[in-house]
Amino acid sequence: MALSYPEGECFFVRTALESSIYHANDVKDFYSNMMVEYVWNKEADHGSKECMTAESRQGRGHRHSRSGYKIVRGSWWDTDYGNWTQLPFSYGPHWKKISRRVQHNLCTSGNQFRDREKGGAYRPFFMMMPMPTKQERWVWIDCLAYIRAVYLPVAYSVSKDHPELYSFVQVNFALSRAVKFWHGEGRFNDVKTDQVLGLPKNVHRTLALDPTGLIELLTLPRQLRRDNCYNLKLLKLQQSISLQPDPGVSKSYSDGPDISWLTVAKGNYGLDLTWQPPQKSTWQENFIKNALTV
Repeated sequence: MALSYPEGECFFVRTALESSIYHANDVKDFYSNMMVEYVWNKEADHGSKECMTAESRQGRGHRHSRSGYKIVRGSWWDTDYGNWTQLPFSYGPHWKKISRRVQHNLCTSGNQFRDREKGGAYRPFFMMMPMPTKQERWVWIDCLAYIRAVYLPVAYSVSKDHPELYSFVQVNFALSRAVKFWHGEGRFNDVKTDQVLGLPKNVHRTLALDPTGLIELLTLPRQLRRDNCYNLKLLKLQQSISLQPDPGVSKSYSDGPDISWLTVAKGNYGLDLTWQPPQKSTWQENFIKNALTV
């Protein structure tokens, strides 16, 4: 199976992206939404020590101005899992001129985290989120989830020879490497990305994207680009507290319409795949493992 270049054009079979809120044959839906691929069942904090903070009123949990935080456990499982409840998207022409905010809920199921810890697969999903308007230009995604990639719409119809294909440009973070992100404060910093999890969570950072600039650059063959999208500051990692003002949430999106990575793989490649199930273990094994973890 071939790989597409991490920052460049990629293709999806149109019917693989059908959902209850995203209609594969609707041109308007295609151009007005971007896709964010993220890992659903990986918690932000593992174990009671990581879930605790002195800043919390009750000594448990963490704070963020645009998301709640929840500590959960799986059934018959004593490990604490802490995760953010929402993934915020903020829009505007400048980080000091935020005009709109929407959000997408994140996993707060202790059983999901437990099953993954017991050997189950990491489960990537695709969420459909609004593109910024021409007036907004920029979107900021708080780094409260493990983001594997961002896909921006380019062409609803690729060619008459392949009418079933969509064209996107992607920025793929699901690689084991160090990426130089502009952090503001006059500097670039190396950020390590992971082949499975992608861009790491960071409560203090927000991922800034200029979709228009990215599409203009990444639709060019890579040999003709004047530089990469990171050096051109079309993607940045800014301080999350810098965004202002806070317009409040205009719309909330549920994970229900999210599209499983397996569904997309089946549509693109025609393969029937399943998630690796968690390993079965005895009550005594679970008890000992949890006692050592907590």
